[in-house]
Amino acid sequence: MPVPVLLVALALAGALYQTVRRPMLRRLALRDALRRRSETALVIAGSLLGTAIITGSFIVGDTLDSSIRVEAVTQLGPVDEGIAVPEPERAAEIAAEIEDLDEPRIDGVVTMLRAEASLSVTQGDETLAEPDAQLVEVDFDAARSFGGDP
Repeated sequence: MPVPVLLVALALAGALYQTVRRPMLRRLALRDALRRRSETALVIAGSLLGTAIITGSFIVGDTLDSSIRVEAVTQLGPVDEGIAVPEPERAAEIAAEIEDLDEPRIDGVVTMLRAEASLSVTQGDETLAEPDAQLVEVDFDAARSFGGDP
């Protein structure tokens, strides 16, 4: 049984136990809820709205996460391993070491240089800008050797 279902079952069992064992609390709660119907309805509506907002945010977050992963695969293709190195010189050394491994499961190594940038384009009198861009440098001739469709 999943953990959340078990926790909900325990909470409901505790509430049911209190309802059966303490009739005075049960009568006070029911009498107050029946006397103040509008406040009771507002509390229930607020609980339902809060639950809907939280559930919706989880669904949207999962959808965005999966769409970002799918976009990476469709734009970059299937990548088995990626190694991020802050210095480009060190990246070339690591790529050479990996190529020298003589491992049959490694079908190739391609280095990629990525830099943060800001871009602007002037069209007539208007200047368009993208403050958060990335410049990516890849050796396309080496990348064509990966996969079955160059």
